[in-house]
Amino acid sequence: MTRYWLPPHVHACITNECTVFLDLKLNKYVGLDEHETQHLRNVFAHGVELDSDDQSLARALVEQHLLTSDESFGRPFHPVAIESPDRPLFDFDSAESLERPHFGPTHVLKFTRAYFATIAVLRMGSLQRAIHRIQHIRNQAAQEGWSFSPRTSGELVKTFRLVRSLFYTAHDNCLIDSLVLLDFLRRFQQRVTFVVGVRTTPFSAHCWLQEANFAVNDRPEYVQKFSPIVVI
Repeated sequence: MTRYWLPPHVHACITNECTVFLDLKLNKYVGLDEHETQHLRNVFAHGVELDSDDQSLARALVEQHLLTSDESFGRPFHPVAIESPDRPLFDFDSAESLERPHFGPTHVLKFTRAYFATIAVLRMGSLQRAIHRIQHIRNQAAQEGWSFSPRTSGELVKTFRLVRSLFYTAHDNCLIDSLVLLDFLRRFQQRVTFVVGVRTTPFSAHCWLQEANFAVNDRPEYVQKFSPIVVI
């Protein structure tokens, strides 16, 4: 019996009984409806005899390089598990959030380096390169024992938002904004988690940073609308 796996460059999640694939090489999302998702559950289930419809779907996904039958190359599909953030790092609407944060040349220099490093990675091609870089940063954080301080990170994010206004707007730029902020925070040895989420009614994708139950660069009530598909 042939078994199927997710290739390394593919992430997937099931939300609202539909399936979404993210192909990091092609920077492309592919969706399956409820009927197709039921066949996909059979494809991933261990010990289930696949009928002709199951096999047809599996072959089509293999042809699109969204599945593989090579166990040594692929990995099993598991739902992405992460705590849903319910606390903002700071109150976006408070008078305090509008106060000019303390910052100096070091903050500007580190922001500039983070920004241009991110742009360089994205211009090299696929999202896969950016994901590899995030994995490298997370490994560095683990090896060097970085921590997450809500107070320290909150002050840094306020500074980041001020300097960011000189370079770009965060509106419709969630990917760049999250990648630059992650790089900026790592230069102060603050550990955060990168998340890509999707929703299907209607379809949209969004990315953000969080750590534990803190939403670092977005409002918790907004990111809760999305089902995580990538968590690093």
